[in-house]
Amino acid sequence: MRDRASTVPLLTSDNIDDNDESDGTRTPEQKKISNSEKKRSANVAKLNEWVDINSRVYDLKRDQFQFTRDVESRKLEVNIQREARLAEETKINIRLLTIQADEAQWKFEHSREMAEVAARIKKIEIRRELKEKGWTDSEIDQACPI
Repeated sequence: MRDRASTVPLLTSDNIDDNDESDGTRTPEQKKISNSEKKRSANVAKLNEWVDINSRVYDLKRDQFQFTRDVESRKLEVNIQREARLAEETKINIRLLTIQADEAQWKFEHSREMAEVAARIKKIEIRRELKEKGWTDSEIDQACPI
């Protein structure tokens, strides 16, 4: 086959051996064998490339899977620790609220008792003042019962 633009023959798989051979002593059978060997070796090279690529892909996917598994494991550990902290925090908050409720109850009871004591003191002072003014015990009991 010839190129339209030039008179130099095109290089094809059929005539490639002709260009490699300087002495031209090869037979057509040897050319066929060498062509098939070339094709076979090219196919083997391509297959080896694909095997290498697939091997690298497998290694990358395995590494990615391992990384993902490690990340998920760490996330799980962090979540477990967070839940443990929250549980402990909740227990502490419950204790604090219980203490605060007890304190509020105590303050309420204390203020009620103090009010009762203050009321008794006031009655006693009023009774004493009335006694000093000359009131009788029966008049004081009617005006300010105990």
